[in-house]
Amino acid sequence: VATIFTYAPNEEENEMGYYTNFTVTVYSKDENGAKVGTDYELQMILARRFCEISNWFDPDYWKRFESSPDPFEDLIDSDCYKWYDHETEMTALSKTFPNLYFELHGHGETEGDLWMEYFHNGKSFHADAHITYDKPDWEDE
Repeated sequence: VATIFTYAPNEEENEMGYYTNFTVTVYSKDENGAKVGTDYELQMILARRFCEISNWFDPDYWKRFESSPDPFEDLIDSDCYKWYDHETEMTALSKTFPNLYFELHGHGETEGDLWMEYFHNGKSFHADAHITYDKPDWEDE
């Protein structure tokens, strides 16, 4: 679901802060291993619990998303944030909900800073994007 190269902010960016766009997908798996989306009730539970454990939001911020069909995903999906504790907080959330799988996609403010992090049952995995371009398959004309 993502591709990327490793990016490390320089000293000036660390001092000023670094913005990243985040999107999240959460699902469970059926008996055949196929992805199964989450319903509204579970999305609300996730949004509320996330706001309780996160340093990112006020504990009641989740209430702003009660009218959304996917409250948790909409809470995380952002234009741009400085969310430095995303790995710690998403790992904690995944441990609280061990039957769920979380995919967090990040797109940093620097061109090419794309990555995906996967969370399940208190474990995380980071994957940088590897961007490739197809070359034309030109036959002699």
